[in-house]
Amino acid sequence: MTPASLQAAVVVPEDPLYEIEYHELKERLFSKYRRELPSEFTKVTGGESGDTPEGDAGDTSFSFASRITEADEQNDIKSLRRALHKRLFFLVRSKGEGGKEVWHFPQRGHEAGQTIKQAAEGALEGVLTADEGRQVYFIGNSPAGHGRYPDYDMFFHRAQLIKGSVALQPGGGPHDYAWVTKEELPQYIEDPNAQMLFSMILAGP
Repeated sequence: MTPASLQAAVVVPEDPLYEIEYHELKERLFSKYRRELPSEFTKVTGGESGDTPEGDAGDTSFSFASRITEADEQNDIKSLRRALHKRLFFLVRSKGEGGKEVWHFPQRGHEAGQTIKQAAEGALEGVLTADEGRQVYFIGNSPAGHGRYPDYDMFFHRAQLIKGSVALQPGGGPHDYAWVTKEELPQYIEDPNAQMLFSMILAGP
């Protein structure tokens, strides 16, 4: 079986506290020893027309957009517009053994003559509707991880959604999906062995 994960592009995460404190200390030391230039060298003046140049440092109309989106406030797990500073992973929901509903990465059995990457590509194609505007990049040719189970081996391949959105094929397969952060995965993946495998594979920000 070969699961495939989709991880969406993210905004730059906020700096950790130790890095913020480092830059603040660096700025204080720099300010203490730097030499101030005369005002005639630093004063911004207009051109011949007297207009202030574009991008005048005195313009305070700019403000940063909030990192908290409407999808965050509504906990919309189907939206990519949530947790912008973190990676999001694509899970689907279907009936497992005994008819129990389970969350999992898109997966399919490996067929003779296929590479692991081809099986992972097929796993994704098997659950998503066709979309020419969607661009998915599979990272490398080798799987990122391997889990051994009594009846089968599971290979894990990473992929990145570069452009577009996702929609499930109707009927027969997974009937629900979610975009979740790494920290949220244990709320969806119940298998402790899979949790351990994914935590090692997905280590990092």
